[in-house]
Amino acid sequence: METPVAFDLLDTFSGVGAFSVGLEAAGMRTVAFCEIESFSRDVLKNRWPGVRIYDDIRDITPALLAAYGIFPDVISGGFPCQDVSRAGKRTGLAGANSGLYRELVRTFCLVRPRHGIVENVAGLVDDGLDTVLGDLAESRFDAEWDCVPAKAIGACHERDRVWIITHAQGTDDGRDDRGAGPRQGAEPGGRAGPRDPADAAGDQRDRACWLQR
Repeated sequence: METPVAFDLLDTFSGVGAFSVGLEAAGMRTVAFCEIESFSRDVLKNRWPGVRIYDDIRDITPALLAAYGIFPDVISGGFPCQDVSRAGKRTGLAGANSGLYRELVRTFCLVRPRHGIVENVAGLVDDGLDTVLGDLAESRFDAEWDCVPAKAIGACHERDRVWIITHAQGTDDGRDDRGAGPRQGAEPGGRAGPRDPADAAGDQRDRACWLQR
């Protein structure tokens, strides 16, 4: 019986790494984090020594990841909930915090992982879920979603959460842009070659174009 190949995970809006704990238990391998809070980054450094940590999702580009040999199969992220939470001011996805979902979708769009995992509070259902799903579809990702409360897995409290699982359109395994050959820019051993300035410039143009849609 063949051993399944572990999916490489880029964990964004990481906090102290709870997503990675669960997904690694399911067989994935965390290859990078992205977390803006310094305290949380310190926790990640302690628990995952040697794993690269980026501090701002707005800076993530394919070339930046490739420069360190990072080619994620899965990107996860629970983007900030303050503006869609039923306990907040309900400014929605126009808010400065929850509006960062656009950067998560932009990262999906440019990096093109096989799959994505998005999490948020149940308030998103009636305050922006249709927009998130529409932006994912426009970025060529199919998506399935559901609300799963904590009590569904044995907890003694409700804590309802929206979970969105995305699949890149194109091929059966979801990887539509990378092909079956070696990953572009990688040297033997999984390391990336020197970063091409033209690639970096292209990433910035793509980022600006996506955010102006």
